[in-house]
Amino acid sequence: MLDFLDAEEALGGEGRFGIATTCAAACTATFAKTFRAWSAKQPAVWRNGKGEITVSRPRSASSTEMSIAQVAAVLNHAANADPPRSDKRPVFKPKASEKVQRTRRSRIGLSELATMLRYAAEPGKSRESLHAFLIGSICTIARPSSVTDICVDPERSQWAPGLPLIDLNPTGRVQTKKFRPTLPVLPLLNRWLDEDYATYMALAPEKRVGRGWLVNYHGRAIKSVDRAWDTMLAELDLPTGREWRSYILRHSLATIVRNRGASAWDLQGFMGHRSPSQTEVYAIGEFGTVVTALNEVISELERLAPGTLHRKHTGTAPRTMAVKEEKMSP
Repeated sequence: MLDFLDAEEALGGEGRFGIATTCAAACTATFAKTFRAWSAKQPAVWRNGKGEITVSRPRSASSTEMSIAQVAAVLNHAANADPPRSDKRPVFKPKASEKVQRTRRSRIGLSELATMLRYAAEPGKSRESLHAFLIGSICTIARPSSVTDICVDPERSQWAPGLPLIDLNPTGRVQTKKFRPTLPVLPLLNRWLDEDYATYMALAPEKRVGRGWLVNYHGRAIKSVDRAWDTMLAELDLPTGREWRSYILRHSLATIVRNRGASAWDLQGFMGHRSPSQTEVYAIGEFGTVVTALNEVISELERLAPGTLHRKHTGTAPRTMAVKEEKMSP
């Protein structure tokens, strides 16, 4: 948006807007229309540490609408301020995501996922964070940002030993439109969390700060596994396009469990695609059809890539590997 105002300023008398554009002028439909037309022509670029452009691609319509949403929020904030800094509100809204987002068509199957697990669990390689990310994604079908946010620190109130549930929304985080649900803990994830908790509790109390993350780098939290993910795709000779970002795990696993009999209602709740009703606040869903399908997927992955589902690649499945549906305590 600032680049747009700079570009308009550079046009001089031919530009309609600029740095001195008022909130009232920015609230008009003309402002939104002019910005959309300009934004559509601007490539999306990525820069390295030196500020040099390393990647450039055509800007998506959804990217433009994200900017529209942000400027609308800013203008509304100005009107809501005390005292108000503007007496106008935007007359425009961002276009609905289903109208501007391209449907992701790429999916990976269990064979590709097994290959990824073998890669991440390869002995002697420092790929622990990627390995944990794959396990967390398989067991929760969560968004990448939710998986990297899983932590056993008791103060976050996400999970505790013996608890059959995991809350993907930690204490203190306000729920957003990208709702984070409370899910049953699959046996596979429970083993990983048990190990993380034991490691966490073995630390001196003063050293536990910032620790306890499922996906971590030498014990510390990481925001994303994008770098490790890109390296994996390249080394496994897999596609590296936009549709093959780490989000493909969520799309693919949702497709797999749906095709294995998971009900639409269970899958919506499990993935956070619908906010829980007041009844569900009291009675948390078990999502039985999704849990059953995921346990079948885990069993199949253990057959395809033996030993890669536990933290240390042993080449064999642990004796406690459960293939039945996990039942929650009443």
